[in-house]
Amino acid sequence: MSKISRQQTVDSRQGRALSLYAVYCLLPTVYLIIVLLLLSGGLWCSGRVCSAQESKPGPAITGAESTDVQEPAVSGFFYPRDPDKLKEMLDRLLANVPQRELAGRPVALISPHAGYDYSGSVAAYGYKTVQGKEYKRVIVLAPSHYGKRYRGAAILKARYYKTPLGQVEIDQEVCNQLVEHPPYFGHDALFGYYSGAYKNEHSIETQLPFLQTVLGEFKLVPVLLGALMEDDFQKIADALRPYMDENTLVVVSSDFTHYGDRFSYTPFRSNIEENLKKLDHGATERILALDFDGLMRYREETGITVCGFYPIAVLLKLLPRETQGTVLVYDTSGRMVNDFSQSVSYTSIVFTAPGKKTGKAIPGMRNAEYGVRSVDYGIPHSEFRTPRSQFYSSPILLVGGNPPPPGELTAEEGQALLSLARTTLDSYTRDRKLPEVKEGTLSPRLREKCGVFVTLHKNGELRGCIGHILPRAPLWQAVVENAMCSGFRDFRFPPLKEEELREINLEVSVLSPLRRINGPEEFQVGQEGILIQLGNASAVFLPQVATEQGWNREETLHHLCQKAGLPWHAWWNKDMEFYVFTSTVFQERSPVGSHAGLGR
Repeated sequence: MSKISRQQTVDSRQGRALSLYAVYCLLPTVYLIIVLLLLSGGLWCSGRVCSAQESKPGPAITGAESTDVQEPAVSGFFYPRDPDKLKEMLDRLLANVPQRELAGRPVALISPHAGYDYSGSVAAYGYKTVQGKEYKRVIVLAPSHYGKRYRGAAILKARYYKTPLGQVEIDQEVCNQLVEHPPYFGHDALFGYYSGAYKNEHSIETQLPFLQTVLGEFKLVPVLLGALMEDDFQKIADALRPYMDENTLVVVSSDFTHYGDRFSYTPFRSNIEENLKKLDHGATERILALDFDGLMRYREETGITVCGFYPIAVLLKLLPRETQGTVLVYDTSGRMVNDFSQSVSYTSIVFTAPGKKTGKAIPGMRNAEYGVRSVDYGIPHSEFRTPRSQFYSSPILLVGGNPPPPGELTAEEGQALLSLARTTLDSYTRDRKLPEVKEGTLSPRLREKCGVFVTLHKNGELRGCIGHILPRAPLWQAVVENAMCSGFRDFRFPPLKEEELREINLEVSVLSPLRRINGPEEFQVGQEGILIQLGNASAVFLPQVATEQGWNREETLHHLCQKAGLPWHAWWNKDMEFYVFTSTVFQERSPVGSHAGLGR
């Protein structure tokens, strides 16, 4: 059996021992948190966030904790725990979908994986097309949201996957073949058993009750994808292709655009509903055309936040060219709750293979939308350009050794750092070049290696923030690099334009060494910044974030966990690591009028 690197992840649950009075008092807060988590299918959120530079994913995973039954992680949260209530809900969702006849046999679906109250009505459209059909095997390709990053595909080493509707048998023969005869990148395998990846994970689990309802008995091949690079997509598709027979259905689990500050993605601030439709349509156009390269370019151009991007890309490599795709329905959580400040898009797509028709093909409706909302697309995707396409929250880059104690920077040294940052923005905006700096003219303190963040504000709103927690370069150099990245490489915002420069207010935060604490109760809100780490999932808030947002300790930790891509309650986990630090903050007094000497 191939060895690929072992990973771990986390799960924790809240107790229910509350008095009736306490429940009454806490209900509005609990409801709000649950709504936000369900809305995104349990993905990350972010308030006023600073994105750290991204590290490369490690090798794929190895080892497995063998178990007979994989217990559900989100039963009672994303969908009812009670079997009768769950069955009633699924029957109702499916009954609300009009009967749709297709021009071939369904071979694959793309289905959302948020809470059923949000995405269940969209998912039902896809599952309605396969209801009552005989499939002996279902391959579910899904993204990994939690735990350590890994490269490749994690296979669950278990006999059954449990839901309130019963146990789904796992196709151990196929799973063993994938693991024992995997494709490789370098000397490492792209498939491996990794049960840890499935802890807390909802992206496969949320598909199973639908599958149990529409298909009855079948064998499951769960494939949880981590980071994929270069030709990994083709290799994984080639490994799965031998099992794609007429008795096999492929389900890709994915939501579409995650929009809003909490998702660190706001490529537009006006006409949000219409622009979201156009943005999502640009992706579905390329998916329907089985255009792998086009979809890759589209994400690079727009930064579109499709959580199942890697599984969808593998599907495009897997499907035969003659396969026909049809969008069945499209909707957004923003429309459902009448609030587009934060919104997640849901799409149901079916792919059919040529052969015996299952009903009437509808001329001209290859890209039709049915049922939930009529959709009118039109504006080209070039309106939504962003400099990067990375979807997941960037992990904190922990590089280098412990930084030297920062001591007290003088006001003159702080002004020098702000001037360096300002000059960098000016120079890079005009010539796409970094300024030349004579290191010998700088004080010794500015030549020491130190962690630092550079933050840009425009009209009081965040406009970019990039930094390093640990030292990787002399302080002056780190400020120059991070100023450029904040203005031009923060994927949450479009590149800075010259006409914006006079509206930008700069802030440089020089960090103290990290100090590990025993638990969250030692975290001093408003005085210390905090970094959490669980496996390879991590996130950081600078000291001023909690104060600016008006958060207490618990609220800060809730938001920090969501920023790391973890459940909001993950900070309760006994394996969570907590680090705190302080920062010396230098801020320009005014974005206008004090920079004439910088050569703009």
